[in-house]
Amino acid sequence: MNLFKRTVSLFCALLCALLAACSSGVYTGKVPDPETVPKSQQPDEATRVPFADLTGEEIMSNFPAEDFGGYKFTVFTSTLNRFVPEEEAAGMLNPVIKERNDLLEERYNIKIAEVYCKESDFLSKLNTSVSAGRQFADAVSFSRNNISAAAASELLMNLYSVPYLQTDMAYLDKEMVRKSTIKNELYVLYEPSSLYYADLMCVAYNRKLVNEENGTVYSLVKEGKWDSAAMLALAEEAASEVMNKRSPDIARDTFGIVSLFDRSELLHESFVSSGYALFGDTFHKEIEYNSDLATADVIAANTARLFGSKCVMNSDPDTAAKAFREGRAAFAVCRLGFITALEGASLDWGLAPFPMLYGGQDGYHSCISDAACGLSVPECQKDPSRTGKIMTLLIASSYAGPQDALLKNLMTFTLLDNASALVMRRVFESPVTDISLLYYEGEGRFSGLGRGTVLDAINAGKSFEELVNANIIALRELNALDFR
Repeated sequence: MNLFKRTVSLFCALLCALLAACSSGVYTGKVPDPETVPKSQQPDEATRVPFADLTGEEIMSNFPAEDFGGYKFTVFTSTLNRFVPEEEAAGMLNPVIKERNDLLEERYNIKIAEVYCKESDFLSKLNTSVSAGRQFADAVSFSRNNISAAAASELLMNLYSVPYLQTDMAYLDKEMVRKSTIKNELYVLYEPSSLYYADLMCVAYNRKLVNEENGTVYSLVKEGKWDSAAMLALAEEAASEVMNKRSPDIARDTFGIVSLFDRSELLHESFVSSGYALFGDTFHKEIEYNSDLATADVIAANTARLFGSKCVMNSDPDTAAKAFREGRAAFAVCRLGFITALEGASLDWGLAPFPMLYGGQDGYHSCISDAACGLSVPECQKDPSRTGKIMTLLIASSYAGPQDALLKNLMTFTLLDNASALVMRRVFESPVTDISLLYYEGEGRFSGLGRGTVLDAINAGKSFEELVNANIIALRELNALDFR
């Protein structure tokens, strides 16, 4: 029971990685303007380590030691024990985080510390700090919406202007970095130390309600046949009574699909889970819509079909989670962290990646949700070079442990079978995001260009060609005013 409680608290507290923002919060001291820097400056003396199974010690050996005189490197965060362990260093991740910090602190003669703050207080405290011209923290890690708004308010540094911060390290997902960049602006990183894994989108399913004759979900995944049509067929069969009723009873009936996301988030991030980028490649380029709008129309139509069925419970996330735990739903669309709430439940459940949404999709992807947190650097850095060096090594040394620890512990203590464990590895290894997810909250015009465009296509059945043509002027203004 103690392990279960610790697992739940860690997942609820640790999740994370966040991407966000817009505008031009650029440090104006001795750091070069990001428009003139194609990528972050890199330490000449540090050898890039190839992506391989290395120990923390082996990774550290590739970076020169430096003495920062016992400096306290502070991370301002809304989630306790993501960057420093609890004192007893027990539980799922604490030993890994402690080992990482010990190695890093010894290498640089620093002390890593967390300062906790409620999400609701983050923007006001950060704004007060920057307005006063004093450093509040070396790094910040908050939800995507808050980071987006902070960057739009010029409270965060463009990470391409942070000296020695290596944004092309082997430990970073290059695609994730590219898809978080507009022209030369990058404000947040999804990376190992921020532990965003539990916020990945996935599907839990009730084996009792899934018709075995139609093929188990795992078999469909294994054979590359797990798509929205297959999921919908199984869901509607499980909810046959609801399909034939005039008015379903949310408190008693068995449904095909329940969602632990708010509906707008569910529809938008389901669309993104296809891997289709609405704005295409924005890495060092202006924002332009993807030219393959026909594929976008197919994805929107399949998303609408999947979640427009009568077998889908339209209710709040808490009611949906309760229904699935009670065995009254064949599928639950949820964050990966939800599976810890199923530990010990008298429910024969399995895990699946989000289904493919169109015929040409090259694999199963898991969208990083709105709740995820990442790592950003606030303005007013006293020594941005020191910040960049420490963050580079923090990211590199984190690669060696947290994901593996989460994966092994969840497989050992939470998952019920090896098939689900293998599927969970796929969920971990295929995160996707999109510029429209990262920036829409902080920059008001993005709400219409990004999420708003997708929701219009799904809910109203409008073609993307029609929507894109209507957005051309707004997109032109966004490029001219916010991403110069």
